[in-house]
Amino acid sequence: MSNLDYTNLKENIFDVFISWFNNQKIYSQRSLGLKLGISQTTVARWLNRTCLPDISLWPALCDIMDITISQFLKLDNSGCLSNKESQLINAYKNDLSFKTFIDKYLSDEAFKQMINSLAVYTK
Repeated sequence: MSNLDYTNLKENIFDVFISWFNNQKIYSQRSLGLKLGISQTTVARWLNRTCLPDISLWPALCDIMDITISQFLKLDNSGCLSNKESQLINAYKNDLSFKTFIDKYLSDEAFKQMINSLAVYTK
């Protein structure tokens, strides 16, 4: 972050948040505010570039957006994983039944086809 100044970080945060908000289909300003424990007006201020999200909200906001804080700040993050990707890797490492399932899925073509065909019916 040595060659980034506050203005760039500010614009990066606005760009990332506004782009995410405009492309997602889950949250309204009100529902996002409720999820974060803030007012709808505060979310509107972020979208209007009037004020930045409070730094204490960044972890929760990044979790909702499924990005890392590095991605939120638009820092060089080559090789960074999203929160969901990190959770899946941790589940794979720590949950033997999940690991067994994934290993079987990746190595057994008939099993993979069966799971994929079931997934079609659950959508």
